[in-house]
Amino acid sequence: MRYISPFFSTILLVFVAAFIAQAQNRPTPAPSQETTLVFTGATAHIGNGAVVANAVLVLENGKITYIGTSLPNELPKKASVQNVAGKHIYPGFIACNTLLGLCDINSVRATNDFSETTYSSGFNPNARAIVAYNADNRITPTVRSQGVLIAQATPQGGTISGKSAVMQLEGWNWDDAVLRADDGLHLNWASLYQRSGWWAEPGATSRNEGYDKQNQAIIDFFTEAKAYCDNPAPRYNARFEAMRGIFMQKENLYIHVNEAKGIIDAVNFAKAYTKNIVLVGGEEAWRISDFILENKVSIILPETNRLPDNADDDIDLPYKMPALLAAKNIPFTFSIEGGWEQRDFIFQAGFFICFFIGI
Repeated sequence: MRYISPFFSTILLVFVAAFIAQAQNRPTPAPSQETTLVFTGATAHIGNGAVVANAVLVLENGKITYIGTSLPNELPKKASVQNVAGKHIYPGFIACNTLLGLCDINSVRATNDFSETTYSSGFNPNARAIVAYNADNRITPTVRSQGVLIAQATPQGGTISGKSAVMQLEGWNWDDAVLRADDGLHLNWASLYQRSGWWAEPGATSRNEGYDKQNQAIIDFFTEAKAYCDNPAPRYNARFEAMRGIFMQKENLYIHVNEAKGIIDAVNFAKAYTKNIVLVGGEEAWRISDFILENKVSIILPETNRLPDNADDDIDLPYKMPALLAAKNIPFTFSIEGGWEQRDFIFQAGFFICFFIGI
């Protein structure tokens, strides 16, 4: 018979107690909806931009099944009708291009899982955010409380960072939370300029002499990957294999680029491989709106509350940019890089709306 000393027994009990306490404090997913819910009297903001006053909404099994101005003809006998007059009901926000779920504490390296620690020449299309997503992230409940219910967990770093995943901010693990495991590949197009310093103390700006060479490496990689995918019996290559979704038009290609010339170069390059192109950043996209429209490109804008990238731009350009794109009917959305910063997401949109209508 093996003997366990009192000392180790105490350590074991402390460990088990800590594990139980941690499990009890985990974010608990909402229970399944058992009763049909009916909300009346609210102002409903539909996802397509329409607004319905004095609306009636019916929710069954966690989904909205009816929106109108009067009660539907048939309702379950156990339906719960609630008058919420004076309230506003709107869809849950989607946080794009975020580290939410991939970064717990910025200053603790062990909790940061949004980039590869070793790069394969900076090309990591086989890196998947989905397998790194932490459903127990303590930041997530604080973000959900602000109306952000879905997030695009996005990797960073390198030339090709990897594939993002669209997650609902509820679930025991990433398998519960996933809505789309690999929604697109994130490519960092080379910048025309090299900037030093930081936002509070900007340094000197110089031309990037390696612009053409850096982007030629991207072109070469895509060329080789396309040849691999077109080969009926290729020798397995994990990085090239991960490119199939792009070439088969099943995944988006997210291109992180800001300068007008860089946008034109990147889009002209990418449209030879895919029609699903989304710009992330697009600081100067408003300057080439006709080109953006012609190529049917969508844009994920950065946060509104910031300074413009160029010193000679209008100081309020970040606030005006959404209006400039909307005037040209260019599809766009907002984003805030980082994790905990998503708590300010709804306020960013609010600042734009106020600026747009002149409040």
